Amino acid sequence: MNPIDDVTITDFFEDELDDTVDIHFDNGSWFNMPIFSGLRYQYGISESMNLYAIAQGGVNLTRQASRKATVKGIVAEETKFKLSPDFGYEVGIGVELLKSYNIGVRYINLGTPSYEGTRKLNESYFPLIPKREMYISGDSRPVSMIVLFVGYTL
Repeated sequence: MNPIDDVTITDFFEDELDDTVDIHFDNGSWFNMPIFSGLRYQYGISESMNLYAIAQGGVNLTRQASRKATVKGIVAEETKFKLSPDFGYEVGIGVELLKSYNIGVRYINLGTPSYEGTRKLNESYFPLIPKREMYISGDSRPVSMIVLFVGYTL
């Protein structure tokens, strides 16, 4: 889960609009849940130290954050997204010390999911829209990250 800071977005738009509009944003969280399976290769350097490499792949369940913009107490935009599956993979290397401590780095690529959902716009603020409710299909966003970790295995 990756939440969005509503205060930061609201402040940004208030600064951009020079306080001409009373606007407030309510945003949800980005959601990614990788379900991976794969291989781990381990090489013992000594009795207390192992190097390892990991490679995994599978399905990533993801959802883009919802958003709602309220202007002077009236909802101007409300957008919600569905859960979308996509392929993802992970590769990494690490060191295991004393069979309990773990230090490593991993690259996680969760694909380029194509998000789907609905967007409702208020005609008062968007008078030229063809229809009030629109279907969002194919809003593609690449998702990848590098993860550095230090851990302890029980």
